[in-house]
Amino acid sequence: MSTSPISSALLAAAASFGEASQPLRNLLVDHLVETSPEAVERLAEASLAGHRLMLATDADTPDPQVRLLVVDSEQRVTQIAAIGLFPPSDLWN
Repeated sequence: MSTSPISSALLAAAASFGEASQPLRNLLVDHLVETSPEAVERLAEASLAGHRLMLATDADTPDPQVRLLVVDSEQRVTQIAAIGLFPPSDLWN
């Protein structure tokens, strides 16, 4: 890992991403409450187990998804849900 200082632009972008992730997470969880009892159950189990809840975005595809993930104490990642940002294209599908 680099020991170079982080640029102020990168720090600002990361802070902005972090601020935007909270309402996005809340909206996604609210959506799951309405549409997927199974996903809500998995979220509850993960929360009770003390696992971390994360949002991730695809960076290498023309059809990016926002993914709701759980990371357990062994660093295993489980996807709970994914929601598309843009209408699907014919690329990579």
